[in-house]
Amino acid sequence: MFEKMIRKHSVYMVIFFIWFISVLISGLLTLLIMRITLNENYMIALIIACSAATVASLSTSIPTSLVYKKIIQMKDEIIKLSKIDGLTKLLNRTSFMELYEQLVKDSIEKQDSLAVIIFDLDHFKRINDSYGHAGGDKVLERVGTIIKQLLPKQELIGRFGGEEFIVVLHDVTKDEASVIGERIRHELNSSIIYNEKEINFTVSVGIVHTSHCNLDTDSLIKIADDNLYIAKRNGRNNTSIEYV
Repeated sequence: MFEKMIRKHSVYMVIFFIWFISVLISGLLTLLIMRITLNENYMIALIIACSAATVASLSTSIPTSLVYKKIIQMKDEIIKLSKIDGLTKLLNRTSFMELYEQLVKDSIEKQDSLAVIIFDLDHFKRINDSYGHAGGDKVLERVGTIIKQLLPKQELIGRFGGEEFIVVLHDVTKDEASVIGERIRHELNSSIIYNEKEINFTVSVGIVHTSHCNLDTDSLIKIADDNLYIAKRNGRNNTSIEYV
C-alpha cells in the first residue's frame, strides 16, 4: 500500500514539475519579447513568441497525456479486478458464467467433448467455527493457489460461491476428466498453518462428462452438482462422475 502511494504521488510530482518549469520558461520568454518589441526588433520577437507558444502548449499537453495514460491504466486494472475473486484470485461467478456459456455454445455447435467439475470444501463451517473466518479465508486462498498450479492456464476455473469451485475442461476424454477430478481431490487433501495451528482440509468432487456436448449450461452444472452431493454422501473426500 505504501509503495503504491509513493508511485502515485511520484506521478503527480513529475506532472507538477513539468508544468512549473514550462510556465516559468513561458514567462521569461514573454518578458524578453516585451523588451525586444520595445527596441523594435520585431523578427526576433516573433521567433521567441513562437517558442513561447510551443512551450506553453507543452505545459498543458504533456501533463494531460500523462494523466490520460494513467487513467487508462487504472481503468484497465479496475476492469481486470472486477472479473477476479479477490480472495482466491480465480474468476468470480459472473465472469466465469460469461465465458462458460460461450464455451458450451461453441461446444454444442462443434459437438466437442466437455467436462464440468464442481468441488466443495468438506466441513467448511466447522473450519470457520474452529479457526474463525480469517482462518477459513486462508484455506480458500490456499485452494485458489493449488488449483491454479494444478491445472493448465487454458482451463476455465472459477469460485462458484462460498467454498464451492468449478472447472470446465474442453475437448477431453471421459478418462482424462476422471483423472483430473481425482488429482484435484488428491492435491486438495492438504493443510495450512494458521496462528501456529494446523488446519486440515479436504474436498468432495462431482463431475459430468459429455462426449458430444448437447446439454445447456444449467443442465451440465446440475448433473455435476448432483454428483458432488453423491460424493459427500459417500463419506466426503470422494469423487463421483457421470457420463452423459
